[in-house]
Amino acid sequence: MSAGTRVRRSVLLLAPLTESDRIALQDWPGMGSVECRGRRLLVCYDAADVQWSELQPWLVDCVGLDTSGAWTRLKLAWYRFVDGNARANAQSRGGHCCNKPPTVPGRRR
Repeated sequence: MSAGTRVRRSVLLLAPLTESDRIALQDWPGMGSVECRGRRLLVCYDAADVQWSELQPWLVDCVGLDTSGAWTRLKLAWYRFVDGNARANAQSRGGHCCNKPPTVPGRRR
């Protein structure tokens, strides 16, 4: 797992995670650690391999993710946004654009 794309997420579930669900979640490629403290799920994964947008539907269908509050929905949208950026940055082949001077059209040297 790359340190640059490793993320840690904390979400509230409707019911505690069962051991079989924890093992199924742990078997996802790129998944680091999976902990459940009561109804609080803590996952650590590589965002270059796993995206929150892939995990969330599984958690909603199989486990029961609590998405009732506005703050929770905002936090989950933020997780999707950050994971998408982390994956794009990990797959980027280009260099940093901030180190390149802008090109000026029509300028002669």
